[in-house]
Amino acid sequence: MPRQTPSAHADPLPDDLLPLRDAAALAGRSADTLRRWRGTHGLRDYRDPADPTSPSVFSRSELLAVLARVNARRPAGGADYIDGVAVGSADPLPTPLPTRPPTPGALPGGGGLALVHQLVDDLRADRERLLAEAQAERARAEAERVRADAAAATLDAARRETLELAVRLERLETLLVSGRSSMLEAERVKLAERRGVKVKARKRKGGG
Repeated sequence: MPRQTPSAHADPLPDDLLPLRDAAALAGRSADTLRRWRGTHGLRDYRDPADPTSPSVFSRSELLAVLARVNARRPAGGADYIDGVAVGSADPLPTPLPTRPPTPGALPGGGGLALVHQLVDDLRADRERLLAEAQAERARAEAERVRADAAAATLDAARRETLELAVRLERLETLLVSGRSSMLEAERVKLAERRGVKVKARKRKGGG
């Protein structure tokens, strides 16, 4: 917050001014309580007196000093309190400054610790489930790869066999055109044996 420029007759403004809301949060009190402290404990308000609409601002160090005095004058225990003020007393009760929330294990009855254990168990279960799913997916991918490799190998074998048959067919056509019947007969026998069928070689006509 920018410092207000003091007039010629005013005291220099402190360097630690806080707006009302921040000062109330620092002291752990309501804004109305800080306004009451201006009269009951001499807490100085540094707002511009020439501007009735100017917001209240307080010195941080002066506020802490007043808060310390108020805490030192805290009434005995057992009094009833309304808005931080003891009934029958004009002294506001000290309200603790905001602190970190208690850890789950420090909750009454150990309920927080049981909740933490439950959360840990749930996280472990989720981790195991995700690991199992990842392993199953990896196994499926591996099976797919094996099937793909087998299909590729089968296709390659079929291609080789087709090429071989094409070569043999071309050879047979050549033998047929050239009239080499003996070689054709040898190819016929070889093809039959390849299929597991035994055939007898044909006798050549006109043989002596």
